[in-house]
Order: sequence, then C-alpha cells, then structure tokens
Amino acid sequence: MDRFFQSFLPSRYAVTKGFVFDATGKISEQLDVIIYDAHYSPLIFETGAGEKFITAESVYAVFDSKPEINKKYRIHKQENTVRYFIGAFI
Repeated sequence: MDRFFQSFLPSRYAVTKGFVFDATGKISEQLDVIIYDAHYSPLIFETGAGEKFITAESVYAVFDSKPEINKKYRIHKQENTVRYFIGAFI
C-alpha cells in the first residue's frame, strides 16, 4: 500500500506505517498509512522490529486500512485520531 500512495506523491513526501508522536511525548495508536514530509522532517526513530515513529509536525495525512469496517470500529478510530491530533496542538 505504501508504494501505491508514494507513486502519486512528489519525492519529498514519504509513506510508511507506524506511530505518530508529539513534543509532549504522546504517541498515537499504530497507523497503517502515514504520509509525512521526509525532506524537512526525516524519520526520527525505528525499532529493531521495524516500527517507525514520525513527528506529528511532519504528518500531512493518516489512513487506516482494513478489509472491512463497521460503524463501531470507525467511530473508535475517528475518536482516537481526533483526540490525539487535536490534543497535540492545544
């Protein structure tokens, strides 16, 4: 999926899966697709298991990719994403 999104973006943007963190130390749930500015904010940290951590300030978009989504799951992810990103900038 990363290659699919990357094929439409200029080279300064990168696509990966992982976690988003902010300056206060808050970390998102794992996100399936993170589009971020790799030119000005390169990848900060990657674990030995391949988990990547991207700074919130460099993120342009996030997506969750699932084969099937029900209403309960959608509401849960929407609330967690909004809570994380809105809280990161207040």
